Amino acid sequence: PRVRRQRQMCIRDRLYSGLDVQAATLKYYYDFNKLNGNLSSLNDNNLAGETAGAAVFSGGGWINYADGYEGKGYDSRSDGGQLTLGSADNGLGLNTEDGFSLSIAVKDFSPGHSQSTALWKGLLTFTSGSGQTMYLQKDSGDASSAGEWAAYCGGNVGNWANMTISRDSFSNIIITFQAGELNIYLDGQRRISASGVNFTGDAQSLKLASTADTIMDDLQLYSGVLNHDEIAALAANPALPVPEPATAALGMLGLAALSCRRRA
Repeated sequence: PRVRRQRQMCIRDRLYSGLDVQAATLKYYYDFNKLNGNLSSLNDNNLAGETAGAAVFSGGGWINYADGYEGKGYDSRSDGGQLTLGSADNGLGLNTEDGFSLSIAVKDFSPGHSQSTALWKGLLTFTSGSGQTMYLQKDSGDASSAGEWAAYCGGNVGNWANMTISRDSFSNIIITFQAGELNIYLDGQRRISASGVNFTGDAQSLKLASTADTIMDDLQLYSGVLNHDEIAALAANPALPVPEPATAALGMLGLAALSCRRRA
């Protein structure tokens, strides 16, 4: 009985100590593989399961697509229709106090044009229930220098000087936000960090720009903030969602039981 109690306590302690590691729950995952160019086809790409929150795509015109990270991707190079997930009437079910996270694979096509002045193009735009916007945009650069990425929310909250996203392969962008704390990661490395960002209420919509000269794929939206292990896993494979909390907890339970059995 004493050994059994020790094993039970070991399993409990190991499981509980790891529960806070998994803080994010997948709500939407769009892989775009079934995209046929029409807005009506986009909801066929929601792979987050039956429990995913309801959302509405809106926009106009033809939705461009090309070879993506895995399968097809959303191609924004040809000034196609505007792609928006969610709306004022049908939000994303994401709250800024609880936090939310976005992961997306992106390939860039914009560096190096003949203009001498900045040509800023929006890539991702979140709109809050309070009417605020938080967005990531890119200066396409000029003929002699690469473009610069920047995040804005009522003002510049950070930039990636002299950093670009590859034209030859996909990179992973992750955005996490909670209660005014914004962090943006490129291929698992944090590049932008800001506090006191004025973005409050529910996250009502997410807009993917139609003029950003990029291909985007494997868009994932999570409620909660991704942790370091999850960010590293998504950077290694943006098409592989991190496990659900219950799945992760069961996995830890099995590992804890095996470890305790070996120690006993």
